[in-house]
Amino acid sequence: MGRRCGGVGRATGGRLFSGKEAYISDIFHMETAPNLVSTCTAPVFRGQHSFVVSDYSLNMGLGPGEFIRSKMFNIGGFDWSIRYYPDGVNHRCRRYIAVFLELMTQGAKEASTSQIYGWEKFIERTTLDASPALLLLDRITIVCDIIVLKDGPLVSGVVLPPPTKVPPSALSSDFEKLLESKEGADITFVVKGESFPVHKVVLIARSPILKALLCGSMTESGASHITVEEMEPVVFKALLHFIYTDSLMPFDNCDEDKLVPHLLRAADRYGMERLKAICEVKLCMNIDVERVITIFVLADQHQCNMLKRACLNFLATPNTLEKVIKTPEYDELKNLDPSMLLEFLETACVVPKV
Repeated sequence: MGRRCGGVGRATGGRLFSGKEAYISDIFHMETAPNLVSTCTAPVFRGQHSFVVSDYSLNMGLGPGEFIRSKMFNIGGFDWSIRYYPDGVNHRCRRYIAVFLELMTQGAKEASTSQIYGWEKFIERTTLDASPALLLLDRITIVCDIIVLKDGPLVSGVVLPPPTKVPPSALSSDFEKLLESKEGADITFVVKGESFPVHKVVLIARSPILKALLCGSMTESGASHITVEEMEPVVFKALLHFIYTDSLMPFDNCDEDKLVPHLLRAADRYGMERLKAICEVKLCMNIDVERVITIFVLADQHQCNMLKRACLNFLATPNTLEKVIKTPEYDELKNLDPSMLLEFLETACVVPKV
């Protein structure tokens, strides 16, 4: 940028301006230049590979230093594979699962001299074995993200910044407000005396069972109220919240452990498969000695195979089955449904102990 000297003057329209006056005049008449942003980007290849290890418990005992290799895959023009050590990379680390990424391409040029990258102590085996949420269906999945820098200089450019900041989506909150305001509601559900005004079009779009109900018999009868049997108002409220927002409502004023099983039943009843799956995952993360039989029966009734398997994996942990047999829930199942109890015990006995 140039500097102006105060002793320099110029004539404009027969009037002489001093340097200071000319400078002020220029400020008020200058054109604003656009705001430009220079960017410098490292040219890279990005890729991801998932290595699914099924029958996790059967791989135990392979021995320290022994590994299972994934299928070779290519990212950024290089061949890679994942090494999975179920009994540790060596005797010193035998209590830990080890995971390594290996560069398989021979003669590849790298920033470092190593061909193998990873963790000797990726996760402690006892931590993984004790967590049904981490070990669903006796299976683990190792996800590896790889970034490969390209050869050559960094690329720079000039771009204009966006003229306005795009606000985040408000679709979910807008539909939640619509449900709460009841504005435009055209049908009412009644659950144990409590009324829930709702919008037919939203329910029809979200639930195949409600669509059949509202577009079928209800259309023919012209009724404006529907009574829901065998459901608590708080459960129906949670169901409506998910229908409108595609998310679970906050569990601030209710017991989540008690509500989620009922919400799973409601999701199955109205064909809400995503809600059913979310409830299934939540229950998988909260299996304990007192609840495992109740959750197992629920999973069997509603064809939740992942949840059922998680219960059986929980029972496979040392001394767990002995504790479960002493619970009141076990005695109740024995009296009410002996055939279910037999299936429960037979299936638990064939699951590999961890």
